[in-house]
Amino acid sequence: MSGRSRSAAAQGKERQFYRGACSWRPEVTIAPMENLSPPSTGFRKLPARYAAIVLPFFLSCIMTCLISGISTLRGVGLAPGVLQLWLGSWGLSWLIAFPTLMAVLPFVRRLTSRVVEMP
Repeated sequence: MSGRSRSAAAQGKERQFYRGACSWRPEVTIAPMENLSPPSTGFRKLPARYAAIVLPFFLSCIMTCLISGISTLRGVGLAPGVLQLWLGSWGLSWLIAFPTLMAVLPFVRRLTSRVVEMP
């Protein structure tokens, strides 16, 4: 069968396909992103409304850990008992940093919105 003996309808469909105007669509179902979940980690995620507490919690933990670790090592060096000293200073600094961060965060967000063009 030569290319000239094909029907006009078949040639028209072929032209539409190559132009990107294909009239058929494959049956593919794509799940919305919110339905996809990462592999189970053994605990349930908190609802989104807790993000305003969880973000400052993790931020204060990480920052106070780093800063107290650096300060302790600079002050004492690698002396015996430095780990206990560091953990004590970390706990005290976190007890001050977390409530301070919770209180200051709304002001910092307003200040940021005045400086940065928000979408």
